[in-house]
Amino acid sequence: MTTPLSIALASDEGYIDGLVGTLSGVARSARGKIIQAIILDCGLADADWRKLSRHLAASFSHLHLIRQIISPDRLQIFNPHNRILRLTNSSYARLLLPELLPHQARIVYLDCDLFVDADLTPLFTIPLDGALVAAVQDNHLGTLGQIIPHAGLTATELKLPAFNSGVMLMDLAALRRINLAAQISAFPPSFQGKLQDQGALNYLLRRKWKPLPAKWNRQKFVTENFSIYRDSP
Repeated sequence: MTTPLSIALASDEGYIDGLVGTLSGVARSARGKIIQAIILDCGLADADWRKLSRHLAASFSHLHLIRQIISPDRLQIFNPHNRILRLTNSSYARLLLPELLPHQARIVYLDCDLFVDADLTPLFTIPLDGALVAAVQDNHLGTLGQIIPHAGLTATELKLPAFNSGVMLMDLAALRRINLAAQISAFPPSFQGKLQDQGALNYLLRRKWKPLPAKWNRQKFVTENFSIYRDSP
């Protein structure tokens, strides 16, 4: 029996269009593969969930959705009083994946603002070689010193590369062993840095993540010059 491609996304009402678009891209690019999509529901209305499910089921019979409702109380451990305004509960829900999926070894996490036009199956099977996650270096804040406050970092650590957490291959078993959520929730509010959850992940996983080729997370700002067409392989 073929092992399904297992992915996870997190969304609330504000990202539901992006959720549908990202899932559609994954499914369209991997026809013939079984895709198990775990949706961390951080505030989706029941009526919208039913509509979303019907729409995707009609288009992609190989895409199986699993709804995992996340209560706001469960996310209060992640220093809520220091969040920058654009971060919502759904930004932090991925930090709970190791404990939410206790019997799962690995998963591909995706943000809900992605245009997916390639089969993600090869990404799911990449060897981690002892790393806890695999990700692409951030092309905006690309070093640890840029992404989090400098306190407690050596001069060498400040120069370490930082990853973009919008696409991650996660070793859930390894992340359970280090108790990811508990470690990040113990950070003082002032320590999470410019991108907060991404900064905390980079600090905790410094020297413990594997760089992926840039093709797996091509980061583009949507400006007046933005193009949906490929400018790289």
